[in-house]
Amino acid sequence: MRFRPPALAACAVAALLSLPLCSRADVITLTNGTRLEGDLERTADGYNVTTADGKTTKVTASQIKSVEIKPQTSPDDARKRLESLRKSAERMTDLKLIVARYHEYLKRFAGTDAADDALADLKVWEQRQAQHMTKAAGKWVTPEELGAIQEEAQASAVKARDLIAAGKLREAGPLLDLALQQDPKSPSALFLRGVAQYRQDQLGQARKNFTEVLQLMADHGPTLNNLAVVYWRQEQVPQAVKYYEQALAAAGADERIVSNVAEALNALPQEYRDAAATKKLVARFQQCEDALVKKMERRGLYRWGAAWVKGDELDHLQQVEREINAKIKDLEAEYQSTEDRITTTDDEIAETQRGMRRIEATNYGRDAQGRPVRTAMPRIYYDLQRDYNALRQKRADLVAHLDDLRRQAKSVRKELPVPRYTGVQKLIEAEGTPLIPLPDGGGQAPVSAG
Repeated sequence: MRFRPPALAACAVAALLSLPLCSRADVITLTNGTRLEGDLERTADGYNVTTADGKTTKVTASQIKSVEIKPQTSPDDARKRLESLRKSAERMTDLKLIVARYHEYLKRFAGTDAADDALADLKVWEQRQAQHMTKAAGKWVTPEELGAIQEEAQASAVKARDLIAAGKLREAGPLLDLALQQDPKSPSALFLRGVAQYRQDQLGQARKNFTEVLQLMADHGPTLNNLAVVYWRQEQVPQAVKYYEQALAAAGADERIVSNVAEALNALPQEYRDAAATKKLVARFQQCEDALVKKMERRGLYRWGAAWVKGDELDHLQQVEREINAKIKDLEAEYQSTEDRITTTDDEIAETQRGMRRIEATNYGRDAQGRPVRTAMPRIYYDLQRDYNALRQKRADLVAHLDDLRRQAKSVRKELPVPRYTGVQKLIEAEGTPLIPLPDGGGQAPVSAG
């Protein structure tokens, strides 16, 4: 057994005695057995753990097995914890949670000078809670003050909506900035900004703003529709399918949404057609479509693909479509016949080439010195050569005829006055803005229907 020299032992004891009381940190044990020791700061979904070396680790509630809070009564530590709590509270928006954090602090650091300051803070927070205050534009306001702020934001959003509807996106920008300064959670301004960004092909930013609207108004049909349209444009089909199903669930009577879904289902790539989410969307669509068909028929309108047309127009379109289909069927038959002729011609070309090569391979003689020399080609060789050139020209003419048939088929399809499907899914624009007051001042426009 080795003994530590007395000098070293004395130094070790002195070092231990010199450690601050805050070194007795709290301990979090994770579900995987890891122990994290340090200062804890409560977050919305767990803790921030700051270790002795100053490194901060975020831990979620699902990762935590147990939390060991060690008593810490150092005045310096109590003061530091209060400052940390104050900074954390300033970033939070839930008064109930802030008050709870202060009660936890006071329970832990009771009897310190910092606790007296914390108690004074707590009274302020409890007063705000009693007044039902909320945080808006970076400050705590009463319901009355919040109403005034929201009214100002709404007024700016209304002006921006009218400008966007008129296509004046640049002029609408400053008004939207103002509305969001007044109320960063204005669903009207966020929705309109998303519309403006979509129209400028800023799909990522548009999606972000529509997502924020959805966090404020989970069942707003136009926003759900618009997210589906954006995801489709970004070729994220599963996400588009999901949001279309939610849009129908929220506002299945909105013919704009139903028609968009009809377009999407018609254009849906094959690999997604049998997915569970697609089947769910189809079932929801059929339910909404059946109800919408009855409603539209009362107005004298009938489904034509993804569009609606009047009864007499429907009869005309169906007749034109029958004539177009007959033309296309004839073109398809001619196309197939032409392809068969090309195949036959290819076989004839190959056989002619083989005949020419056989003649070329055997058409040799020898000179006086016995060296091999090519002799004059027989007449049949030149006959085959003429046939070969004629077949090549015939093939080129047949291929050109195929191209002409394709153009004819494309042109014939355009003869339909109203196509069943356009291939375009449409954004619900300014007219779908949520919470915009009605022009007569009689309240607000319906949220779900836009």
